[in-house]
Amino acid sequence: MCGRYALSAEISEIAQEFSTDIAPDRSLPADWNIKPTNDVYIIKNQAIEIASWGMIAPWSKNDDEAAKSQSSAINARSESVHEKPTFRSAFRSNRCLLPATGYYEWASELGKYKTKQPIYVSRDDEKLLAFTGI
Repeated sequence: MCGRYALSAEISEIAQEFSTDIAPDRSLPADWNIKPTNDVYIIKNQAIEIASWGMIAPWSKNDDEAAKSQSSAINARSESVHEKPTFRSAFRSNRCLLPATGYYEWASELGKYKTKQPIYVSRDDEKLLAFTGI
């Protein structure tokens, strides 16, 4: 998964797009720079919930270890997610979707830029997209 994404849709639009009418007690503001550990909408079992983005490693022993693992465990490779100790158990039993209006890829166009630049990627029809999550 990318390291930054955006969601500007209202919760009612998310519910309609993903065929769920169950919503959390509070709503999140539109955000064009969602990053790990931010509160985000997830869709799990046809319900919209709010969760903190990032996975806490199963072997974390205290809050400090949990916080550190959460900010770095945001990207699981599809070809190995079922094998890696960090993701294996959650992949089997704890899946969700993360709705988004777009995401950022970082590019340095063949050395044209001194530093990588964020390139925003979204659907041409401006509809919502979703990332798979565990």
